[in-house]
Amino acid sequence: MGTVNAPGPDGAGSQEETVASVVIPAHNEEAVIGRCLDGIIDGAGLDEFEIVVVANGCSDATAEVARARSGVTVIELEQASKIAALNAGDQAASRFPRHFVDADLELDAHALRRVGEVLTADGVLMAAPRTVTNVDGRPWLVRAFYDIFGRLPYASGDHLAGVYSLSEEARGLFDTFPEVLADDLFVSSRVRADQRRTLDDVSFVVHAPNSTRQLVATRARMHAFNAAQSDLMRGAVEENRKGQIGGLIELSREPRLWPRLAAYVGLVVLIKARAWWKIRQGTFAAWDRDETSRDTETEVATADGDGAV
Repeated sequence: MGTVNAPGPDGAGSQEETVASVVIPAHNEEAVIGRCLDGIIDGAGLDEFEIVVVANGCSDATAEVARARSGVTVIELEQASKIAALNAGDQAASRFPRHFVDADLELDAHALRRVGEVLTADGVLMAAPRTVTNVDGRPWLVRAFYDIFGRLPYASGDHLAGVYSLSEEARGLFDTFPEVLADDLFVSSRVRADQRRTLDDVSFVVHAPNSTRQLVATRARMHAFNAAQSDLMRGAVEENRKGQIGGLIELSREPRLWPRLAAYVGLVVLIKARAWWKIRQGTFAAWDRDETSRDTETEVATADGDGAV
């Protein structure tokens, strides 16, 4: 499978004291993996989280940066595959709740702790902090897109993407992660809507693409994969689509939003056209991503696996 770097002799990550597991798949995330880990570790109690970073197909120092953090287990895979990384990390993890975190996000221990508390509530199987998208310094079209997107049911409701946490019962609803791009959408499709919860009192940060061109490219890849793999999602993609249409109709009643609505609709049409072309040509790839999202100097990052356009 690869090589494993276990926690040091100080006992960090010991099963006797750890109360939750954190699985972080990471492909060439040298620029941001330290930021992600520090956000979790700095506010955590001693051995509170068992953290497993799965560096997959990396040609940079992702594994070395992760190993430099105390108590972090590092698994290295030769294959560049988020799904392979999720399965390897999930197999190595030993605790519940189990938090699945994209390496390019910013969140803290308090958010994970709060989500863990909710997962102990009766009937809640899957939960996540609220997503906050940083659009500072982005072009108007990018800002308009995320302003409207954030008002639609998919984002304003129980939107679990980038970070999601599972109870042991929820994890038992499927065998292994299948070969899908939107692993978060796949897992959501296995958990009933009334068993999912997005918390408004804690959040994590994703950074919007730095250009309209990159926004279209990233979203087109997501849409192409979701459309091609809709049979694995048990109708979740179609459910989200209907919710988006209803949300757009509702927002159209506010004249002040019309310019941004027009921009959003125009970009979605472009995104879906490009996605259709990708499907027809078979040119979309799991790790075809916006590399500017890893530019920490301009603070640009974007979460993979979003389940809706």
